[in-house]
Amino acid sequence: MLSGIGANARYAKDRNLMYAIAKEHASVLEDRVAKIESDVSFLRTDMQELKADQRENRRELKGLAGELSDFKTEVAKRFGAVDLSIESVRTSIESVKVSIERTKPWVVVSGLSAIVTLVGVVGTLVAVGHALKWFRSLPD
Repeated sequence: MLSGIGANARYAKDRNLMYAIAKEHASVLEDRVAKIESDVSFLRTDMQELKADQRENRRELKGLAGELSDFKTEVAKRFGAVDLSIESVRTSIESVKVSIERTKPWVVVSGLSAIVTLVGVVGTLVAVGHALKWFRSLPD
């Protein structure tokens, strides 16, 4: 073991070395803390920007929600108009069907009447033709 001045010198040297290491370690820690504080500052700035963006996005979403609601209302109105038009067409078709059903017997009777009349006219023409032939065959 060292005794006396040599031990004190070694102790002083070790102490200076320890002090230098501690000082350097403190400096490194201070640099790290400064970097962390700087990073936190950037994070705070980024968070403020994100919050501002979020507020703006909320305003835009509210505007879009209003537009979507207006669009839904407009679509509902137009589909309502289409439903009314379809119902009007159905009513018209039913009216035409009823008219056809009402006029069908009249058309059948009129057709049969026309056929009977035609047969009568043809019969009359044939009879007239035979009569004329008969008159021609008479002696003068």
